[in-house]
Amino acid sequence: MVNALESKEQQLAVIEANAEKIAAIASQGYQQLSEKGTVIIFIQLEDNSTVLADWQIKFKPMSQIESIISDWQQVGLGKLINNYNP
Repeated sequence: MVNALESKEQQLAVIEANAEKIAAIASQGYQQLSEKGTVIIFIQLEDNSTVLADWQIKFKPMSQIESIISDWQQVGLGKLINNYNP
């Protein structure tokens, strides 16, 4: 497995700092598409800030996951999504 570019603590700090924004984007995406999905967070490594711009948080419906993340099942994302997004 490839080593993460940031620690789990850094990842959690970004999620916690943007929790309300992430939840709002997820809710809005679900309401617009009427389909369960997930939120994808794009981290900009040059600017290791906990502040995320709108373009860095995207809602993607389940039907599009395979076309966006080619190895999503191999890395365990499929199981994670099924467990936490029934």
